[in-house]
Amino acid sequence: MTVANITYDQGWFTGADKQLEFALDDTAANPTTWDIIFVLKRVVSDTTIVFQKATGGDGVTTEALSPGPGYKVVVDVSSADTLGQLQGWYSYALRRVDAGNNDVLQEGMAYLRRAAA
Repeated sequence: MTVANITYDQGWFTGADKQLEFALDDTAANPTTWDIIFVLKRVVSDTTIVFQKATGGDGVTTEALSPGPGYKVVVDVSSADTLGQLQGWYSYALRRVDAGNNDVLQEGMAYLRRAAA
């Protein structure tokens, strides 16, 4: 598991499309058949989810790294996913959730910015 923050300088704005990329630690694993979810919460202990994305056509894909070896997970966040959210720190987790697995692949804090309209 990797801990990594999405910082202010990375320019993730509320109400804007954003593509997030996460390199996987295990270069021997092939995650292209895994069920993976990305979850964003205001605070890690919240029961309310801001949004969730998943493999299977719901915004999460896996790709081989170029140059390799290894893989990355790509999360496509649409503007509607963060529209109306407050600027500030959020908690995220990228998890493997297929049968027999419930593993955190990466987690951390994410800073959402607001721009002047």
